[in-house]
Amino acid sequence: MRGQYLGRMVTPSPGPANTGMSAIDTKHSHESSNGVPVAAKNEPVSGTPSSRSFLPTLALLISVLAIAAAGWTALQLVALQDIPSRVSGDAGKIQELSRRLDGLAQQSGRQQQLIADLESSLESGLGIIPELSLRLTQSEQQLANIPGINARSRANWLVTEALYYLQIANAQATLAGNATVAASALQLADDKLRDAGDPSLTAVRAQLSTELAALEAVPIIDRTGISFRLLSLAAQAGSWSFRRTAPDNFSPDIQVTDDAAEATDYWVRFVATVKAVFSSIVSIKEMDAPRVALLGSAEEALIVEAVKAELQVARLALIGGNAELFMQSLERVNEQIDEYFDTDSTAVAAARMTVTELRALELPGPLPDISGSLALMLSLTDTALGNPGSEGP
Repeated sequence: MRGQYLGRMVTPSPGPANTGMSAIDTKHSHESSNGVPVAAKNEPVSGTPSSRSFLPTLALLISVLAIAAAGWTALQLVALQDIPSRVSGDAGKIQELSRRLDGLAQQSGRQQQLIADLESSLESGLGIIPELSLRLTQSEQQLANIPGINARSRANWLVTEALYYLQIANAQATLAGNATVAASALQLADDKLRDAGDPSLTAVRAQLSTELAALEAVPIIDRTGISFRLLSLAAQAGSWSFRRTAPDNFSPDIQVTDDAAEATDYWVRFVATVKAVFSSIVSIKEMDAPRVALLGSAEEALIVEAVKAELQVARLALIGGNAELFMQSLERVNEQIDEYFDTDSTAVAAARMTVTELRALELPGPLPDISGSLALMLSLTDTALGNPGSEGP
C-alpha cells in the first residue's frame, strides 16, 4: 500500500497536475535569488540620447579634418612640384637680363668714351676761339698795312670771318647744345659785320640781334659740372648698401609688466612674464618704406647696373639737351634708391640728395634756331660772288 502511494507520487501524470508544475517551474526560472527578474538583466542597456549623437558627430569631425589635411597636403605637394619649374624659369630670365645688361654696359662704355672725346674737343675748341680771334685781328691789321689793299678787299675779309663765326655758332647750338659759346660766336660775327661797314649786310645784323636775344634768354647751367656729378654717382652706386629685409639675429626686448613685478604669487609672475615674452616676439609696426623681397647677389648686381644705366642715359640727355628724358631718368634712379637701398645709410642719403638737387635744376630745352642769319649770309655771299663787277677798284 505504501509502495503504491510512492509510485503514484514519482510518476507524473498527465493532466492538470503536470500543467501546474510547468507553471511553477516557469515562474521560478524567471526569478533570481534576489528577486530581480532575469529578463530585465538580459535586456540591452541603451545610453542617453546625447551619448548616442556625440559619437557620430565626433567621427564626422575627424573625417572632415582628415580630408582637409589630405587636401592641404596635396596642394603643398603640387606647389612644391611647381617650384623647380618656376626657379628654372626665373634663372633663365635672370640670365637673359644679365646678357642684356652686359651689352648695355659695353654700349655705355663706348658712349662714355665718345662723350669724353666730345668734351675734350669742345674744351679745346673753346680754348682756340679767343686765340683764333686774336690771330684774325692781327691778320686784319697786317692786311690793312699792306700797300694796295683797298677797303673793299678788307670788307670781304671781314665778311669771311663773320661767316666763319656764324658756322661755329650753329655747330655749337646744334651739336653741343652750348648756348654760351654759340652766343659768343654770334657776337663776334656781328662785330666783324659792323667793322665791314657794308650796308647790304644790315639784314644779317638784324637777324643776328634777334638770335642773340633768344640765346641770352636760355638759362645758363654748368653742363660739365652736372656731367661729372652724374659720373660720380654711377661710380659710387656699387658701394651703396641695400635695404635689410630681415635682422641677422633676434633678441626680443622683454619688458616685465608692473603686474609681474609686484605680484607675490610665483604663478602670477610666471604667467605675466610669459605673456610679456610672447608680446615682445610678435609686434605690429606701421612701415612707411615699401616691402622688398629678399634679394640675392645676382639681383643686387642687376639693380646696380640698372641704376648706372639710368645715370648714363641722364648724362646723354643732358649733353643732347633733352630735358624731358633727363628728368625721367633721374626720377627712375630716385625710385630705385627708395625701393631697394638703405636710405638711412650716409652714402645712399647723400646720393639721393644729389639726385634731388639735379631734378630741381631748370634744364633748358632745345636751343632756339639760329640758322637764319647763316642762311641769309650765305645767300648774300653767293650773290656777291656771282656779281664780281660790284667790287670797287
